[in-house]
Amino acid sequence: MTDHQTPAPGAEIAPLPPTPDAEVTPVRSAPGAENAPAPPTRDAEVTPVRSAPGAENAPAPPTPGGEVAPIAPTPGAEIVPVRAVPDAVRLLRFGAVTRNAHRIHYDAEFARTEGLDGPVVMAQLHGCLLHRAATAFAGGDPGAVRALGWQNRAPARPGDHLVVTGTVRAVDDATGEVTLDLEERLDDGTVCCRGHAVVALPL
Repeated sequence: MTDHQTPAPGAEIAPLPPTPDAEVTPVRSAPGAENAPAPPTRDAEVTPVRSAPGAENAPAPPTPGGEVAPIAPTPGAEIVPVRAVPDAVRLLRFGAVTRNAHRIHYDAEFARTEGLDGPVVMAQLHGCLLHRAATAFAGGDPGAVRALGWQNRAPARPGDHLVVTGTVRAVDDATGEVTLDLEERLDDGTVCCRGHAVVALPL
């Protein structure tokens, strides 16, 4: 049985030299330290770290002083859809801003006398949603939308869910302008309007 001696207060304990062929018990790391990579030994090979799923598709960060060139759109590419639900309050406010006081947009009884099932969304509001989709394609810059045109095909009513989709029709490499074909539909697939927009992207 081994005797254990208690050192005197303030005394330093000298480490015992390992005996030949003795095994050294590893010291337990602090919490979290087991995830820290060990420094490579001389002439040792370092195993590369596996990237997270999907990381191989992420763009590399720009080098100091460098710029990341935007990806040029190609004909047929789809734009990010824009969705909206114009309720009665939004129609009232939109009519006030655009000075559109026609009763078919807020008076259900009057709208029926005009052959409608009830109040309908303003034609200009459809155009605004198409413009919003073109603006989103331009990175959020409304001034990049150089032209916009559309035709109304079917009415939309307050509370209807509208979605604007679109595709790239053409790209002018000389001017940086992109022509988009746009379409707005209801949830049931009814086409409310079709149009186009010309968007200027930075060269």
